[in-house]
Amino acid sequence: MDAVTERQKAFRLYHDALGTPEKPSEEEFNAAFKGVFSSFEEFVEENLIIEDLTAEWPTAAKTYFDRKKFIDELALDYLVVEAEEEAYGVTYSVVYVFSEE
Repeated sequence: MDAVTERQKAFRLYHDALGTPEKPSEEEFNAAFKGVFSSFEEFVEENLIIEDLTAEWPTAAKTYFDRKKFIDELALDYLVVEAEEEAYGVTYSVVYVFSEE
């Protein structure tokens, strides 16, 4: 999917997920849209969220960090919309990630 089509789909999904009759402004959408990923975990990894959080932690503390639970709870701070895409006749799942700030 080309970038323009992807952004149009993202805008529609964002508007639907907001559940409001009026469409969000282009500025609101641009501020909220974080990208399309194979999973929310991929979004977290690509943005180095955990690495930034734990950078100053001692190694022992990192050992006990529950990465999955943190990612699951972090997802509550974002609007994560599941969708399907197709390429070369293969359908696969993706997530569109939007901030809720």
